[in-house]
Amino acid sequence: MRKHVIAFSLLAISLSACSSASKVDSQGAGTRSAASPSSASSSLNLKLPKKATYLVPVSSGTQDEKLRPFFATGGVYTIHVQCTGKGTTSIEYKGSPKSTKITCNNPASIGQVYTDEEKQNLTVRIHGSDIRWSIAILAESHKL
Repeated sequence: MRKHVIAFSLLAISLSACSSASKVDSQGAGTRSAASPSSASSSLNLKLPKKATYLVPVSSGTQDEKLRPFFATGGVYTIHVQCTGKGTTSIEYKGSPKSTKITCNNPASIGQVYTDEEKQNLTVRIHGSDIRWSIAILAESHKL
């Protein structure tokens, strides 16, 4: 059974969760973004590093959305996520019954996911009303 280990920090608070993942076929890899993280005008403040390799560029939305598949290079990737509105946003990992819940109207949550080097399929789900979310997924680990 393959494992994901997720560690999110919100200021001084950390939480971690474990979940299992299913094996999927392999294609593609991360790309280095030429655009500045701040160039996504509709995104919330994700506290992104100045130089990073983006596996999933900054994405924003107001409803559930499947993110584009990507590969966890080096067995780890970093998620930056934030939401506003009345409720929570969750990140679901394909093939896993567990998800990571983010409470809206807090500073950006930054978490590292340790997993096998295989295709990752994540979905952002909203739980509540008037929710707006932004997310970016970066290659490898970054200082939290």
